[in-house]
Amino acid sequence: MLGTLNINDLNTLRINGNDVSKGFTSLLVEHIVTSVAETSIDFSGLDISIHKSYHIEIEILNATASTGFVNCFVNNDTVVTNYYSQVSGGSGGSPIAAGYNAPYVMRYIAGSMPQCGKMSMHIVSGNVMYNSETTIKASASSMYVETFGGFKVATVTNITQLTFTSSVVGALGVGSKIRIYRGDL
Repeated sequence: MLGTLNINDLNTLRINGNDVSKGFTSLLVEHIVTSVAETSIDFSGLDISIHKSYHIEIEILNATASTGFVNCFVNNDTVVTNYYSQVSGGSGGSPIAAGYNAPYVMRYIAGSMPQCGKMSMHIVSGNVMYNSETTIKASASSMYVETFGGFKVATVTNITQLTFTSSVVGALGVGSKIRIYRGDL
């Protein structure tokens, strides 16, 4: 016999009385752009001291004819130079590698739809650190695969708010989604 499976609530999974929910994530909040393209999406009421980590999934449908970046600001600190990011990847035979004094978590291409990416964010030694993997459809026959990593320069004791913005006005088109999952790892 394999054991008794018991789900006590949405966040706890027990098998034979043992908590095996560590490593599982549960959806905290989701925002879907439904009627008009947006430039900024804000999530407040977070508490990473309780949730331990966040896993964020982002799907962007670029509503503009411009290429740009998605930024992630922490706790209402929108000073771009308080963040640093690095990207590596490529398209076909063309490598990409660059560093930015900015909170970039993913890039989107002019008029490319759909584009999707995933990003995980953690607090380590009082600093916000994240990594993200992005796949971008550039045309019918080409794509980019990129990895971003970054951190907030200043110390953060708790994440209570995340704000995602596009560097181009209105680039978060109808159908774009951002989901935040709790980690409890």
